Amino acid sequence: MRIYSSNTIRWTNGLYANKEQVEKSISNLNAISVWWKNQENQKFNLYHILEYEPVFNRDTLQVIWQPVKHEKLGETIISTPNLETKDNLILLSYSNQHNNTKSIETYSIDLDIDRNNLFVWFGNPQQVIIFEKS
Repeated sequence: MRIYSSNTIRWTNGLYANKEQVEKSISNLNAISVWWKNQENQKFNLYHILEYEPVFNRDTLQVIWQPVKHEKLGETIISTPNLETKDNLILLSYSNQHNNTKSIETYSIDLDIDRNNLFVWFGNPQQVIIFEKS
């Protein structure tokens, strides 16, 4: 499963970033928020990454992560997508096609602009949910 293109932006909170990264993150969060809120009635495949490893990306010259083990959680149609700040975290929320509201408290979000994939990092130990636009 190769999931990242070279056109990805990230929001991360201050606990996991330096000052420069935090300032850039604020701008990225605005872009991520606009993108997420525009996903009304869009269909996504959901994946839970169970294990991943760092990999050097020769295109961007950065270390990224690559899933080693994942499970597909299913498909969903997003409605009422929202992002809001909560205690130095972001609360990502949405309703599915059955009107069940879901929310995830996250400390980092990646948006792959080219592939329309959203990566939501949460929990301890780190876990990732991928929203893959279908």
